[in-house]
Amino acid sequence: MFLCIAKELADSPHLLRCDLESRPMICEDAGSLVFSRGKDGIVYTSYYPGGARQLDLDTMAGGSRLTVNFRDGPPRQSTFDEEETDWRFLYPEARRLLPAGFEIVKGAVCDRRTSSLNSGTCNLEARSHSLYWHIAVSYLDQPDVGVTPDEYEAEMAFWLPFLGKLVADPEPKK
Repeated sequence: MFLCIAKELADSPHLLRCDLESRPMICEDAGSLVFSRGKDGIVYTSYYPGGARQLDLDTMAGGSRLTVNFRDGPPRQSTFDEEETDWRFLYPEARRLLPAGFEIVKGAVCDRRTSSLNSGTCNLEARSHSLYWHIAVSYLDQPDVGVTPDEYEAEMAFWLPFLGKLVADPEPKK
């Protein structure tokens, strides 16, 4: 697997277990990636722009976040229930938005409203040739704002192809 990552991520080895000297950089079989996008479309390689520790609603409300955890197999415990509730809905259309090489395993399940953490999130699990992925696409806004399937689709249509550009997990040669 090869990941193209920003220098800020490479300089933070606690985020990825990587051989920092190899070119291309080779990463082990577990890690996390976090990217945020402001309402202006600018992508940041962190939770918030400029190292901020909390959401700046002027910059980020109406923006989104991609959080990805990858490992060599599925988690030992269930990460979320794949069922519709009063506060979450199923979003099966996420399957068609996954990039080539990824197959959906579970989800997507999406929050109907933003939480006190200023985000509503769609969770899904997918598999590539050698890795298991937990992918969360979050819509950022003030607490208790409704988030529609169309809003999640717009964010997934941006982030999931972006993930496909970051990750290559080729099948071994036969």
